Amino acid sequence: MRINVVITRHALQRLLERAPRKFKKFNVDVILNTFENIIKNGRIVEGRDLLIFTSKYILVCSKIEDKIIIKTVMQAKNYKISYEKLYKMSKEHDWNVVSFLNSRKRLKEWIDSMLRK
Repeated sequence: MRINVVITRHALQRLLERAPRKFKKFNVDVILNTFENIIKNGRIVEGRDLLIFTSKYILVCSKIEDKIIIKTVMQAKNYKISYEKLYKMSKEHDWNVVSFLNSRKRLKEWIDSMLRK
């Protein structure tokens, strides 16, 4: 099933802050691949917000029909609920195609402005 994704500037900034320093070069492809892998391989917990999580990252999202808006990114180890409890509350999804609605140009501008600071 296809899912459309919107990345907010705040979520992009949080990912850049939390990403391992081994990434020498942040570019649009690296960022999109990271988000895509988290979404495809993650599990979900639905509540007031939609949580998509892996053992490393948690995406806090809003879901509107077939579109999710990524609001922020957290490290799983710093989340208030343990990974094991989160896993028990979660379920699998069938999102095998991830389509990003942000323009690559806009994401590149955001990344460049964040890395200059």
